[in-house]
Amino acid sequence: TLGLFDTIVGYEVESSASNPNVMRSYGYAIEPFTHTGLLASTSLMDNVSLTAGLLNGFDSTTSTNNDTNDGQAQLGYALGLEVTAPDSLGFLSGTSVYVGYVDGNNDGNNEENAAGVTHKATEDDSLFYIGVSADTPIEGLSLGLAYDDRQFWDGTEADAFAIYSVYTLSDSMSVAARYDMGTVDASRQHGKKTGLGEDNAELLTLTLNYQLWENLTTRLEVGWENGVGGLLQSG
Repeated sequence: TLGLFDTIVGYEVESSASNPNVMRSYGYAIEPFTHTGLLASTSLMDNVSLTAGLLNGFDSTTSTNNDTNDGQAQLGYALGLEVTAPDSLGFLSGTSVYVGYVDGNNDGNNEENAAGVTHKATEDDSLFYIGVSADTPIEGLSLGLAYDDRQFWDGTEADAFAIYSVYTLSDSMSVAARYDMGTVDASRQHGKKTGLGEDNAELLTLTLNYQLWENLTTRLEVGWENGVGGLLQSG
C-alpha cells in the first residue's frame, strides 16, 4: 500500500460501526489514526503474518496525536506481528495475538504544546501495542484484551488497558461490554520535573446492538467513568 492508510495498531478502528462500542477507549485516544507512507504485509508461515511500513511522522491525522505542528515530521516506521492459534489447540484455536509498534522519529524537532509554547522535542513519538482476540467455550461469547504504551515527544507517558466482551443473543442482537483503565504521567517533560503529576481514570461501557434490517444497526449505550482529571481531559 502506498499513500494514506489506517494505522496498524489498536483494537478499535476509525469506523465506529465496526467497533463493539460507540464510546472510544483510552487506548484509542493515544494511538495514531492514519499514516502516510509505504506499507507491506506478508505471511511468514501458517498462522503467522508480518506487517512493516515506512511513515511520514507518527500520525497523519491530527495535531493532537501527530505532534508535528511545524511540519518537520521525519521518517518513521511501523511493525506488526500477528500469530493465530491453529486448530490443534482445541478451544484456543482461532485465538490471535497481535504485537505492534509505531515510531514517529520527531526527536529534535521544534514542537508546540497545548499551551502554545514551543519546545525542542526530547523524545520520539512512539506507541507499543498488544492485542488479543479469542472465542470462548461459551457459545456466542468472545473476548478481547488490549494494551497501549505511548511515549510523547515532550517526555509525557501514557498507557491504557482494556478488556472487551461480546455476547451474541441472536442473529440480530448482541451485548458488548468494555472495561478500560488509562494513565497519563506528565511529571517529567523535556527532562525536568513539572509538578503536574499523574492522572488515572477508568471507564465501563455497556452496549446493546440490534440490527433492524440489513445495513442498519441501532445501539443503546451507557457508560460510567471515574477519575478523569485535567491531563486526560486535555488529551
